[in-house]
Amino acid sequence: MKKSQTTLLSIVLIAIILISGAFLLKGKNNDQSKDAYVEEESEEENQDETITYENGDFVYTPTNEEIGYDSEEAVFYYENLLNLYLVSEVSDEQAEELANVVDGHVVGKIQGSVNMLQIQVEEESLKELNQLVDRLKSDELVKYAGSSTPSFVSDLSGNGGQMDSRKVDEVNPDGVNWWAEAINAYSAWYYMDNHKGEFKQVEVAVLESGKLGKKGNDIDDSTIDKSSVNIVKNAEGAKYKRHANLVTKTIAADKNAETIRGVAEPIAEIKFTSMGDISEDEIADNIEASIGSMSEAELICHINDIQDGGDTKVSDVKVINNSWGNPPMSKVKRNKVENGIKRFFQDDAEQDDGYDKYLDAHKNSNDEVSVQLIIALDELLKSEKNGEFLIIQSAGNGYSRTDEEEWDTSLEAKYTGIFTNINKVTYTRASALAVDELEDIEEFLNHIIIVGGAEQTEDKDGYQSPEWASYGDVIDIVAPASELYDDPSKEDEEPVRGTSYAAPMVSGAAALVWSYNPDMEAGDVKELLLDSAEEDVKDNVKIEDSEYKKQSYPMLNMTAFLKEHPHNSSVIETYLNEYPYYNKLIETYRTAIREEWEQSELDKLDLGPLHYEPQPLSSDYGYELRDINGDGLPELVLGVYRDDVRAEICEIYALQDKEPVKVFENAIRTNINIYKDGTIRTDSSVRAGSMIQYMFYELNDDGTKQWKAGYERDTSENPSYHSLTDPEAVPDESITEGDGKRIREKYKDIDIIYHAFTPFVLDEE
Repeated sequence: MKKSQTTLLSIVLIAIILISGAFLLKGKNNDQSKDAYVEEESEEENQDETITYENGDFVYTPTNEEIGYDSEEAVFYYENLLNLYLVSEVSDEQAEELANVVDGHVVGKIQGSVNMLQIQVEEESLKELNQLVDRLKSDELVKYAGSSTPSFVSDLSGNGGQMDSRKVDEVNPDGVNWWAEAINAYSAWYYMDNHKGEFKQVEVAVLESGKLGKKGNDIDDSTIDKSSVNIVKNAEGAKYKRHANLVTKTIAADKNAETIRGVAEPIAEIKFTSMGDISEDEIADNIEASIGSMSEAELICHINDIQDGGDTKVSDVKVINNSWGNPPMSKVKRNKVENGIKRFFQDDAEQDDGYDKYLDAHKNSNDEVSVQLIIALDELLKSEKNGEFLIIQSAGNGYSRTDEEEWDTSLEAKYTGIFTNINKVTYTRASALAVDELEDIEEFLNHIIIVGGAEQTEDKDGYQSPEWASYGDVIDIVAPASELYDDPSKEDEEPVRGTSYAAPMVSGAAALVWSYNPDMEAGDVKELLLDSAEEDVKDNVKIEDSEYKKQSYPMLNMTAFLKEHPHNSSVIETYLNEYPYYNKLIETYRTAIREEWEQSELDKLDLGPLHYEPQPLSSDYGYELRDINGDGLPELVLGVYRDDVRAEICEIYALQDKEPVKVFENAIRTNINIYKDGTIRTDSSVRAGSMIQYMFYELNDDGTKQWKAGYERDTSENPSYHSLTDPEAVPDESITEGDGKRIREKYKDIDIIYHAFTPFVLDEE
């Protein structure tokens, strides 16, 4: 997917899954009562809720009936259950001794890389469980003790199976989590989770029309951490809206099936404000609802309230997310929907010039709003009570449409209004109206980011702006905005689309930059986000008949905070520190390239591919960590970029008994390709170029390669085909061209994945 030399660690989900824990879904008897959990309960009575593994480990799986809720802490937990992480393996007798400390018994035991006990006790309340935890903490065998917390896990794959590591590939985004892969969210999460002490909390304000709960200031979604969300204000009459919920979840939710995880979780602290139902006819799926009844004073008041740090305190809010705007109605909607402005164009409502008059009036009204916003922002920028901040505004989805209309046309983002319309024209008008000299226009724009939308191209080899997404020079950056948040467990809710959800992705990324680099100024944060992005999102917006606006936008990169684009060396270093199997080999390659080893020196250690002529490894020779077979351990893929910018695989190493062994090598007249399902194909020109052999392999869990299929064909005008049943054998029976075609159709070129190699020796070294 990404053809530049951008290092995106496709393997990082392995570590994320390991860190998160193994969530094993098991059928449970919902009729079980809590009476089963009494002191005299026997081990046999727990067998239906225990999973036992071949190595002797066993894990207790509580039922949903055992989930408790502590209203004071606002947290879910499992009643009667404690988790202990131990400094080493323990005997059964030692485990029972630990359980006896709290008058409990062992119901789960894991030993090996992680040593853990599950202890069942009589106590049910969280307060009582925490008192037991305090007793256990003093034992020298205990590394950590705590209550057990349920994770509300749902499958993230469309086929109903639990998502595995092969379904996360930031170089080849696909599936329901494509958006997170496309913006390198997994790499960002992985680095955050492994360097928690390097990040500070950042306040992010969210302005919405709806509420997060159906009653009062409730937050109905259990995956939104209530301790990290402050309801600043819910307007009277405001109602719960999925839009408000998803925007907030995009930034700060815990792991969940809908948005996977908030892009800035856990560093974002949300200050949520519901402005109320500011449009009487909210259109389903139209994320940028019209806000015609809202005055400038109301909007400015909301922003001022957010930025008010108190009498002596400077505001801590760094990011303000606006996933709404004031786009014009489509012609169909303008003529169909009863609204307050229709009467002004009643005489020519059905005529083109009547609609043009409406568009002009709408644009001029937006200009007036923007002029006043500029003046208000000037005050905020000059106030000593305001620190550095960014306003993130969604660019819009073109028009406000009826439910029946197709999303197949768009218009310039400036028509969305609010902050998208702050430009030289409106600035000049504001300057003329202002009593004092305004800050330079660049200073205003340094505090505003306009976010457009992105989707995958049909063949998934790149990105484009959706045909309905607003376009134009005012757009600073784009993020995924199509086919988002598909939760298979919610059959009544379809995937959503809209720049409303692209904006909070950028808001979360900005929060991460400030969290990791707290002293940066707003303009520098904006510049870093734009410079770290991929410049490959093309406009797909039809503006006149068959003409398309030719423009491209940078794609959001969640790892911008590292300031290491395009290679993300810190993410790779973190991973290699945790899984150091290839460290020695990587350092050997690095030395060979730096010192320009001759072919004879490379051959001694079997480094590099075969060449016609002896030669050292090229200076851009690089590597990629990729879990090809999905066994949880990475393979090391080595290669270079060709002149056409496509990656060329030169070598593949696999782990055998946790030692790297070369299993594939790009020899003379041989190419290597990897498919999405983990199949590895080699194409070889043999017999003086008269025959082409196609061989298909898979990697076993022990790191060895397994033959799958193969055939060869001659290169004549009327080629003949022969099957290959063994990679070392002479071709056996002839096969038809149709047989060869069927093999090729099974392994289509479109399913070959892309790669992103990190040079062994970076320029900065």
